[in-house]
Amino acid sequence: MDKEILRAELKSEITDELLYNILKENIAAGNNKLAQTVSEEVITVDSDWLDTIAAYLLSVEKIVLNPKTFIKDVREVVPVEKARRVDAESIRYLASHSEDIRRIDRRGNVEPIRVLAKAMQEDLATYENRVVYTLLHRLKVFLEERYNSLKETVTDFETTNLKMDSGFNIGKASVSYRLDMEIRQRKDSCGKEILERLEEVRHRVRILCNTPFFRSLSSTKLITPPIQRTNLLVGNPDYNNAYRLWLFISAFRTIGYSVAVSSKDLPFDNDYFDDLTGVVAESLKVLIKNNVLRAEQYKGIKLTGRKVKRYTAYKKSALDTGAGAEYNKLVLGGDGINQYYYEKMKALVKSVSKKSTAKDVEDIKRINANFRRFYKGLSKINNALLYDIMKLGAEEKYKSAPADTVLKKKQNELKAQREISKKYSLLVELKEAELESLKAKELSIKQKLRKLEVDVEARLYKEKQKKILKTKKFVKDAPPQEIDLKSDEDKE
Repeated sequence: MDKEILRAELKSEITDELLYNILKENIAAGNNKLAQTVSEEVITVDSDWLDTIAAYLLSVEKIVLNPKTFIKDVREVVPVEKARRVDAESIRYLASHSEDIRRIDRRGNVEPIRVLAKAMQEDLATYENRVVYTLLHRLKVFLEERYNSLKETVTDFETTNLKMDSGFNIGKASVSYRLDMEIRQRKDSCGKEILERLEEVRHRVRILCNTPFFRSLSSTKLITPPIQRTNLLVGNPDYNNAYRLWLFISAFRTIGYSVAVSSKDLPFDNDYFDDLTGVVAESLKVLIKNNVLRAEQYKGIKLTGRKVKRYTAYKKSALDTGAGAEYNKLVLGGDGINQYYYEKMKALVKSVSKKSTAKDVEDIKRINANFRRFYKGLSKINNALLYDIMKLGAEEKYKSAPADTVLKKKQNELKAQREISKKYSLLVELKEAELESLKAKELSIKQKLRKLEVDVEARLYKEKQKKILKTKKFVKDAPPQEIDLKSDEDKE
C-alpha cells in the first residue's frame, strides 16, 4: 500500500481494527509455510559404576570401624606411682637424672620421684590404614566431580518449536515475515534416581571422613601410587576390596549415558492458523503505524556505512560447470591466487630487509637456520597431497566396480594397484626432471659464486698493491734523518 495513501487513511477514515483486518486478509492470501514440532530428550545414565563403589564401600566402612593396628613401645617420664613397667633403660635414666631421685638410703636403695616408664600403645598409622585414609580423600573428590557433572547433564527436556514463513503483498510492497520460536522445559527423569543414589554414597563417605579413624590419621602423609601390595592388602578381604576400589576409581574416566530424541509434528486447524495470521497482522500494523507517525523524525537520521558493490565480468567456458568448475578453481584460478600471494610475500621480504624490527630480523634468522626442516615440512605436505590424489582416482574407480566373487574383487584391486603404480612412475619421472633442473640451477649459481670470488680476490689484490706502492713512494720522498747512536749517559 502506498505510503501517502496509508498516511492519509491512518489520519482519517481507517481505524486500527480496519487496518488490522486488511493486513490479515492479505497475509491469509499470501504464501504461508507453517511447522510445529514437539521433541523429547530422554537421558539414560549407566549406573554400574555407582553399584561397584557402593559394594566396595561396605568393606571400607568395616575397616574404619575395626581397623588393624600394631603395638609399639612408648617411653615417657611419669611419676613413680603411675609407672607400670621399668627396665634397664629406666635405671640408666635415673643414673643421668639425679634431680628425679628423692633419696638413697644407707643400703643403697634408690627412691625415685619420677621414672622413665615403658608402655604399650596401639598405633593406627600402618601402611594399609594410610592407604584407606588416602582412598577416602580420593573417593570424596571423585564423587563430588561426578555429582556436579551429572547434576548439569542428567535432565530430560521437552522442546516445542514453531516456525512460520510468510510472503505476501500489500499494495506495491512485498512483505516477508519469519517466526521461529522455541520453548524448552525440564521434565522429571530417571536421572533423578541416579542423583539420589549418588547423594546417598556421598553422604556415607562424608560420615567416614568424620570418624576417629580419619581424624587420627590426618597428620600422616598421604600414599602416592604405586601401592605396595602387602600381605594384608592381598590376604584380608576388606583391605583387598579397598585396594580394588582404589584401582577402580583410578581407571574410571567417563560416565556413560545415552540420549534418546523423539519428535512429532503437530497439525494446524483453521482457528490456530487464524490466530497466527493475527499475530503477523498485529506486528505489521505496529511497524507501519510507527514508520508513518515518525517519518519526519526518521528522515533526519543520516545513512552511514554505504557499501558499494563491485562486479567482475568473465567469459563463460566449458570448465565453468560440474567437475570442470572445480578443476578451474583449483588449477587455473589457483595459479593466479598463488601468484598474488607470491608477489605479496616478495614485497613483504623486501620491506623487512629495508626497514626491519628486531623481531623481523629474528624471524628471518630462524627461517634461515631451520631451512632444512622448513623444506622437509613443505615437501611432506605436498607429497601427502599428491599421494592422496593418485590413490583416490584409482581406488574409487575400481571400488565401485561390481565384484561378485573374491577373485573379481582381487582383480579390481590389481587394476587399481597398476594404475597407482603408473602414476608413481610418472611422479618419479617428473621428480627426476625436477632434480636435473635443480642441479643445473645449482651449477649456474656455483659458477656465479666462483666468478664473484675471483672478482673480489682480484680487487683485494689491486688494493693491496696500491697500498704497497704508496708506502714505497712515501719512504723514497721522505728527507734523510740523522740517527744519534749515543746513549743517554753519553749525552749527559
